[in-house]
Order: sequence, then C-alpha cells, then structure tokens
Amino acid sequence: MTEKHSTNGVSQTETVTQPASKDEPKDNPKDLKREASWPAVLFYIHLNILGIYGVVVLFTQTSLITALFTITLTFLGIIGVTCGSHRLWAHRTYTASPSLRIFLMLCQTMAGQGSIYEWVRQHRLHHKVFKTPDDPYYSDKDLLHSQVLTQIRTLSVKQQRMLDAIDMSDIEDDKIVMFQKKFYWILYLIFFVLLPINAPLEYWNDTVQAALFVAFSLRYMIVINVAWLVNSAHFIWGLDKNFKQSDSNLIFVITKTYWPQYHYLMPWDYQTGEFGNYGEGLTTILIRVFAALELASDLSTISTDAVKTGLTMAVDSGRPVVDCLREAGIAEMEKYPKVCRAYNK
Repeated sequence: MTEKHSTNGVSQTETVTQPASKDEPKDNPKDLKREASWPAVLFYIHLNILGIYGVVVLFTQTSLITALFTITLTFLGIIGVTCGSHRLWAHRTYTASPSLRIFLMLCQTMAGQGSIYEWVRQHRLHHKVFKTPDDPYYSDKDLLHSQVLTQIRTLSVKQQRMLDAIDMSDIEDDKIVMFQKKFYWILYLIFFVLLPINAPLEYWNDTVQAALFVAFSLRYMIVINVAWLVNSAHFIWGLDKNFKQSDSNLIFVITKTYWPQYHYLMPWDYQTGEFGNYGEGLTTILIRVFAALELASDLSTISTDAVKTGLTMAVDSGRPVVDCLREAGIAEMEKYPKVCRAYNK
C-alpha cells in the first residue's frame, strides 16, 4: 500500500492497494493473532452493568437537574469525538480556531476514549486498511463483532507495526493536541471523573447513586458506545450489495443509505454523517454554526457537479476514481472564498 498526503486542507490521506507480488513473503500467523485484552473485557462488562443500573437510578433516585447535567456532558463528549477527533483532526475536513480546538479538546476528554492523538492514529489505520483483515475495527460478521469484540482485543503484531507507521506529523504540529496527550490522565481525572461525580453532590445535593451511576456510569456507557459507532455504523446505516446484513431488523426504524461508503471514498468531506446522514446531521450543522461564528473555516466538500466531473475524468483517463474526485474537489474549492465554502453543496 502507498499513502499520499495533501497540505491544501482538502484531503490528507489516500490508500492505494498495490497488487501482491508472487515473491512477497507471507505473513507469519503469529503476527496476525489478536488476543483478548482482559482489562478491557472486565472494564466493558462492569461499565455496562453499572450503566444499565444507572437507568434504574435515573428514574428512581435522580433529580431533574442531574438528568439535564448528564445529558449535557453526554452531548459534549459525543461532539468531542464527531466534530473534534473524527472530522477535524482525523480527516482535516475543516480548519478550527485555537479557541474552538481547545473547546473540542476538552469535549473529547469528556468522551473517555483516550487522547486525541491515539484516537486519530487508530482511526487513520482503520481507513487505510478498511474492510481487510488488517482493520482493527472491521468485522465481516455482524454489528456486535465490529462494535464490541474488536474493541476488547489487543492489536496483532502486524497491526501494531502498521499503526506505528501512520503519518501523524500534522497532529504533532498541533500544540493543543500534544498538550492533551502529555497531560491526558490528569485532564481525564478532572473533567471526566471528578466533575461529573462531584457536581451533583456538591452543588445541588443529589444522591450518591445519581452521581455515580447516572452522571458517571450511564453517561460513560452511552458516550463510548456512540463513539464506537463511528467505526461500525456501516453495519446499520450502510448498504453494500456484496455484504449480507445480519442485523436487518433495524431497517424498520432506520433509513439505510450509501453515505458510510461515501465517507470511506471521500473522508475529507465535512458533510459526511458518521451515522448515515449527509448534510443534515447534527455534527454537520454544528460545524456550519462554528463557521458562521468565524471559529471554523476551509470547510471541505464537493458538489454533485464536481463528482460528475471527477467520474468523467476517471473514465476518460483510466486513473483511480479517488484521485479524480480529489482533483475535481480541489478545483471546485479554489473557486469559492473561504467564507462561502461552508455552504458549497
């Protein structure tokens, strides 16, 4: 595989799969083996038990203000992953001001998913080898395997080597991200653990059960499972003619679309919804609000006409579709002033 980078803000990563050589050595089976991470297994079991108990406490021993407080922190944690880790830092779909980056860094800390640096590194590996055995978060079985089982296993030796080779130079140049990486566990303890537990007890005298099992455990269970959907949502919202959906009962309550597949083709489009929407999702709307407040700029996207142009270029030249779509997107973006790019659909 080869990887190409662009510094124009429209795209930062492309994966090109080269045909395997007959002389290429085969992988050692030991290098492909993934073991269960027993600390992660025990953590996940306890988190879900305590989170489910938190649902009971929510309706029996929790004040309204604690419920609203929990909803607010849950929302902030989710946008820290979607607006921050995913669309801003992993895919560079827009440029954020220092104040917005600080805000999103604190929100991401309240997601409890590790530092932005590690989140981005693992997500870029996920995109680089998506739908291959090397993808740490992909399963060809069902949602449960992709959503849970991939998260509670260690990386194989080969995956760890590939993870170490991911280009993180742009992230290493971001002082806010590197500050969080250096002091992550202190920030985690303050913003993710102490703040949610202490506030209900200190400021409005709620019960210990509400603080521990609602403001902390239930919130953590919701945020971490929603954040994991960034990597596994294609099982629910994605349509793939070559893939048999095992969780098909969800089709009655969720509209399936091709947008997850679109995101893996053009991850640099800021409008791509993590969970099946395009141009209408909450994260997309928030980024537009940030742009209107002049906190975000250079919102990268591509119009239908530019997609047609890119596809035509690919057919006429025989070049890879991704290359042609990128070129068409760059050419289109250069026509618009920065203040207008947020609304170039």
